[in-house]
Amino acid sequence: VLIQLLIAIEEAAGQPVMKLFDWVAGTSTGGILALALAVGKSTRYTQGLYFRMKDLVFVGRRPYDETPLEDILKLELGNETVMSDIKGCNVIVTGVLADRFPADLHLFRNYVSGEQLLRAEGASVFVPTKAPDQQLVWHAARASGAAPSYFRSYGRFIDGGLISNNPTLDILTEVVEYNTTLRALGRGDEVMKPSVVLSL
Repeated sequence: VLIQLLIAIEEAAGQPVMKLFDWVAGTSTGGILALALAVGKSTRYTQGLYFRMKDLVFVGRRPYDETPLEDILKLELGNETVMSDIKGCNVIVTGVLADRFPADLHLFRNYVSGEQLLRAEGASVFVPTKAPDQQLVWHAARASGAAPSYFRSYGRFIDGGLISNNPTLDILTEVVEYNTTLRALGRGDEVMKPSVVLSL
């Protein structure tokens, strides 16, 4: 249904959906979709990709073997592609850091966050997460889609939907924080003000 809606939006707009937005966020399967579109796959192609995944990944009993999923993610998103390689819009994919109590929402980004722009090195008590230029895209997709009972955790990450099933509020918060940081750093000319919010 999600991909059908995106196809309809593209047809109405007359251009690819990724050219219509400055910021895109996704959780779990929506995160995988956001990343596939962000690396250049078309909506029609991703529709076929989801049918292939259904047949190749969800086989046998739960939790499913993650190897077919990881193989598809590497093939489709790039084995060595990092988040900072994604250009054209700011992309956020949610994951949950399960190595802390309470578990914490993590946003995989293709850009340096406002918090990171302001933070001094070593300010966190937790093991740091990878910067966008070190974070593999397929790892972000795998982490975001690590739904308990369907797949095992991905390292310290589990499915982003456990905290942010609909990341609309998270991306709006991120936009405000990022724009505030840019202004504080004297980079107000880079601020992108939201004009339309679309949540599917």
